[in-house]
Amino acid sequence: MKNVKWELEVNGERMGVDAKTIRNELDRLRSEHSGKIFTLISPTNNAMIVGLKDNIGILDFIPGDDKPPYYHSVREKHNETHEFELFFAGGEATEIPWNYCIDYVDIIIRVGEFMETDALPKSGIWEED
Repeated sequence: MKNVKWELEVNGERMGVDAKTIRNELDRLRSEHSGKIFTLISPTNNAMIVGLKDNIGILDFIPGDDKPPYYHSVREKHNETHEFELFFAGGEATEIPWNYCIDYVDIIIRVGEFMETDALPKSGIWEED
């Protein structure tokens, strides 16, 4: 799946991305759209919902047929003093529980794995919704 064009949906607009360009796009989105949620869509319609903010982010996996189970990325170590992080979807603020916020480096790894396999990444911890 590495050389197949994928789509990145940001603010309702879609652009083509591939395994070679995704890291630059994630870096750009983290810088220019910090706190916003966007969608990475595979050629088979599997989707990764991605939110980026500073050095953290969120990931949700949605199968292409849009049927459960859906999955949330989970932080390995939860900081009990930090309960929520705000992200924005469609202009609306959404409180995301801190245990679903993972480090940016883990976002890069899991998105890369998603683009290689077009499936739920095996790396990291995932919680079924």
